[in-house]
Amino acid sequence: MRRNELIQALRQLKVQTGSLACLGCGHEHNCSIEGCAIIRSAVEALEKTQWLKSNERLLEEEKRL
Repeated sequence: MRRNELIQALRQLKVQTGSLACLGCGHEHNCSIEGCAIIRSAVEALEKTQWLKSNERLLEEEKRL
């Protein structure tokens, strides 16, 4: 599964908070209407990593010029 596919799948899963998909992890007080706090954090971390890698590629390209 590619990073973008994983991010999309996590975004779809986060709305299932409170259903059988939610195991009561102890972070549910931070879930509210925006979905699972753990899944939201995972998405943010993946997006940040993706953003950093994109910027690293741009910097490498600029160095070559």
